[in-house]
Amino acid sequence: MPGDDEPWKESKDSTRYIGLQAREGDMAIFLKKDAIEIEYDREKLMIVPQTAILLLIRDDFSA
Repeated sequence: MPGDDEPWKESKDSTRYIGLQAREGDMAIFLKKDAIEIEYDREKLMIVPQTAILLLIRDDFSA
């Protein structure tokens, strides 16, 4: 099979990105330098782009 002699080469068919679907209540680890902090109704909120999210922690795995 072509490519068997070069195992370090990446396959063009491999998945490169799996999007994280954040939900309300999730805890996220993200790159702070890419986030924007705003205040709305006296509550501080962070707007985080999808590309800055490194990890999502969710207690409810069934959802």
